[in-house]
Amino acid sequence: MVHIFAYGSLMYDRVWASLVAGAYERVPGVLYGFERRCICNEHYPAIIPGKLTSSVDGVLYLNIDQADLARLDAFEGSYYKRRPVEIHTENNIYAGDAYILDPSYRYILSPEPWNPEQFEHEGIDDFISHYFGFDP
Repeated sequence: MVHIFAYGSLMYDRVWASLVAGAYERVPGVLYGFERRCICNEHYPAIIPGKLTSSVDGVLYLNIDQADLARLDAFEGSYYKRRPVEIHTENNIYAGDAYILDPSYRYILSPEPWNPEQFEHEGIDDFISHYFGFDP
């Protein structure tokens, strides 16, 4: 089983629950050494390696089963590669995976940081309407 660090649309129950079949424990987490940026003309973000002092807040989902992991991999598509990372929570440090932008797609990044509150209030409905019915 794999722990998955979510930092964008997958942090939100409306998106997560539409993709996975299992019920998973989730805890707030931080990923150090990465930056979260907007993707041009999209509501969702990507992370890329950044300065050691950079950090990304998100949600750590624990013990994802293989069937749901396969669905998440398919959903994330070719822009992202699932890579091992170290996630810090209030009480622990976990080895897990995060979906990191493939370097060959860096041209789609905006220089702007992604705003989770803006996504929650202005972008999630549009995002869901574009990905509704996803089925790998």
